[in-house]
Amino acid sequence: MDGLLETVLEGLAQACLLVDGADRILFSNEAAKLLFMPKGRLLGRKLEAVLADRQLSQLVAECHASGRAETMSCALRLPGKAWRDDRHFVVEAVPLALGAERRLVRLALRPDDEAESAAKVAPNPAADVLIQLRGPLTVVQGYLENLLDGMITDPVALRQSLLTMRRSTVQIERILEALRQ
Repeated sequence: MDGLLETVLEGLAQACLLVDGADRILFSNEAAKLLFMPKGRLLGRKLEAVLADRQLSQLVAECHASGRAETMSCALRLPGKAWRDDRHFVVEAVPLALGAERRLVRLALRPDDEAESAAKVAPNPAADVLIQLRGPLTVVQGYLENLLDGMITDPVALRQSLLTMRRSTVQIERILEALRQ
């Protein structure tokens, strides 16, 4: 990737990602790493596996397909441990042409203070359950993505991945069982 482009994007205060046409993250600046690192490594992973948001993946696909130098945007909510901890962003997607054949999409995440304020005023009782489920589901999805991509080949690492996914599914079962009571 172009070193000058990386230097410019690294200097941005807001979280910034570069995504290719296959929806894989090729670059993340320091602000993005701080925002997403609890979800594991970013580079090379599918955007949807990191953010668990299909709308954002659709925005990237639309932006990549259009190739027009116009900004597209959508809202993004990153769930916290409780609904009060949710973080809201406006995501701006801009296509970048790096040479004749290479096209990427730059995603910039800007905090959406209005949506955050509105969410804190009107709590949603089901939101806590959804947030509790999203964590273990994201873990399972991330490990499955890595397994399907062939990134985990070591038998010991493979077993650890499967054990982690099993623990996450047990956690999901407990959450669902608590709902039934």
